[in-house]
Amino acid sequence: MNKTQKQLFKLIGNLLSFKTREKYGLKYQNIAILGLVCILPIFHRYNSLVVSVSELIIVIPLVSFIVTFMFFKYYKKNFGFIWSLFHNLTIGLLVLFALITINSAYQSDHIKFKSYKIENVKLADNHQKGSMRALQPIIAIEINSIIKHIKIHPQYTKVSLHSDSIKLGIIKGNLGYSEIKSFEFIKK
Repeated sequence: MNKTQKQLFKLIGNLLSFKTREKYGLKYQNIAILGLVCILPIFHRYNSLVVSVSELIIVIPLVSFIVTFMFFKYYKKNFGFIWSLFHNLTIGLLVLFALITINSAYQSDHIKFKSYKIENVKLADNHQKGSMRALQPIIAIEINSIIKHIKIHPQYTKVSLHSDSIKLGIIKGNLGYSEIKSFEFIKK
């Protein structure tokens, strides 16, 4: 057996590990796909959350390890430990999505306005095609000892470049994480 055939058999073996697995009519791939789809709203909501990236990222593997060890015997018998650990990362994404949704749902506190000094303004391409292409300002400010980079709509490019501070309307979430609801630039 030559090297190419060995690589081909290895590839086929890896693809077979992605076969449909189910228990009690629940297909595990559907959970994984749902978890991967949740990445988009998580990414979209992150721009308005005042939380460090590391706090969000730690949730995913933590949940994966907890779920994997809760059902260790079952996973070891039916699927394999590595497969289950990888699969449960998508369950971690689902839990993160649920936490972000719970944080922003049914907020009871009123919006508090506070001014923050703009540390830095970067202009980035918004990667749109045609006439919608523009430079999008990314503003760096420090909120509660967290350097937050906020993406602003391209229509505010000139205003953001000529401002030295920004007034943010922040509301406290149910889980204690603040969320930015509004902003207003304060010119120099």
